[in-house]
Amino acid sequence: MQKIRIMHLRLPAPIGWGGPDSGMLNGGKHLDPDLFDFSAVYLKRTGINNSVFFDRYQQAGVDFYEFEGKGSFDLHQFNMMSAFIQKMQPDIIHCHEERTDLYGYLLKFRVPTAKIIASIHGEWLIDSPRRWLVSQIDSWLLNQMDARIAVSKQVIGFASRLGIKIDRIVENGIDVDVWSPDTNLIESLPFSKPELISWVGFVGRLSFEKGPLEFVEMAAYISRQNKNVEFIVAGVGDSAGQMRQSIEEKGLKNKFHFLGEINHLQLRSLYKSLDALVCSSLSEGLPNNLLEASAMTTPIIATRVGGVPELIQDGYNGFLCDAGNTAELSIKVLQVINNSELARTIGANARKFVIKNFSVTAHAAKMGQLYQDVLNRSAEGFVSSTSNS
Repeated sequence: MQKIRIMHLRLPAPIGWGGPDSGMLNGGKHLDPDLFDFSAVYLKRTGINNSVFFDRYQQAGVDFYEFEGKGSFDLHQFNMMSAFIQKMQPDIIHCHEERTDLYGYLLKFRVPTAKIIASIHGEWLIDSPRRWLVSQIDSWLLNQMDARIAVSKQVIGFASRLGIKIDRIVENGIDVDVWSPDTNLIESLPFSKPELISWVGFVGRLSFEKGPLEFVEMAAYISRQNKNVEFIVAGVGDSAGQMRQSIEEKGLKNKFHFLGEINHLQLRSLYKSLDALVCSSLSEGLPNNLLEASAMTTPIIATRVGGVPELIQDGYNGFLCDAGNTAELSIKVLQVINNSELARTIGANARKFVIKNFSVTAHAAKMGQLYQDVLNRSAEGFVSSTSNS
């Protein structure tokens, strides 16, 4: 039997590796190799070092290609990709953001037999007339595709408000054996945790929607209540300067440690060292960092946004607070770091929940079934299953 050729298209985020990249890599590693031939194609930004992407795919033994370009649409980049895809003749082209949605739509004219599908990873931040226009164009492009995938139930509501039809929910998944508190696959951090000090962490992109300034507000509140807490930030982004300025203004410079972008080995070491991980986001999809931290038994305090409530059951495997309510975030963090028994219970429950609901094998099985269903669709159309998460 001929294998189904799956080709993912991805525009890497300026900050580097992200949740969609983890999902793609997991697909390449865990889809049935007897049924699927998987490859990842990246639209490389001119002047950006993508070595981390090449290294991770190479280590996993997954086919990786990249085509360099610049601007919103680079004709030379598109023509190179087009020639490559015409040669490879994929059965399915799987897109992940606005630029690749556009490229996928246009590539359909070059490879008419290919099915074009897209994943929507979360709500879009529409904060300018340009972003509004992009959202309108992308909504139209998405509705021309053969299937649209949501990573959480919340995404369905967001998509429906933009008139986008969702065909399936396929939640993110992680390898719970790799992301385990017992793993030895770690790398030391640049500094060690002092005795009698609690670490509260922020992991992710430093951009407005992730709530970095809210994290600083929370840190100021906690520092007034407990002098033995330090705050660890792992990530980069365009709000880093504002975050550092806020820290300086609040006199918290000696309380914060910035790690920048760290690799997955260091990240596992960080999760093991944290007394609590805080997600202060104002907008989210289904964050991979919360899945990873849960599997590592790190206690989580998160805002009740996007798909987060589908992962965190308040009081059982973490705590939920309203977005922007930094006082509530602070109180929950203090509750966790001041009660070691509560922290252990929350962490253990978090790992159990992820193993049951968000394993990479379950993710790969759902994605594999989706690919087969899209190719085998009948004249009556694709069978949607958004009710089954």
